[in-house]
Amino acid sequence: MPDVTWGPILDDDLIRVELPDGNWVAVKAAITAHDQAAAQSAATMKYRGLGGKAEDIEAAFDSGKYQLVLLQRMVKAWSFSRNGIALPCTPDNIGRLPERTRTRLMERINAENVPLSEDEHENLSLPTLISSEEMEPAPLS
Repeated sequence: MPDVTWGPILDDDLIRVELPDGNWVAVKAAITAHDQAAAQSAATMKYRGLGGKAEDIEAAFDSGKYQLVLLQRMVKAWSFSRNGIALPCTPDNIGRLPERTRTRLMERINAENVPLSEDEHENLSLPTLISSEEMEPAPLS
């Protein structure tokens, strides 16, 4: 993977997860804010409480839906086939993965997305203040 640990993660920044049956799955190298927001939005259900008023709105979180949407955003390619024909890597087919495969993928994704430890936080150098004149603007698209 290119050295993008601190910069934006693109859809081609992938890691390959080898499976025991010889197949592999390519997943994004890191969970982005977009990935988290999409999964959280899909997994959070809001409904009116017993009072029926706007202030009575309650929320429930569906962790299974969160994991599914996150996997659908993270999984980008795979080697699965059936009867010699490659199975397309689609959101629907990702939803058909068995629990053992989903678990292995989530374990690897989680391992790649470990937050900094307290020691790592302490060892970060403080940012250096610079003036706007010293900054080279990034092109906007």
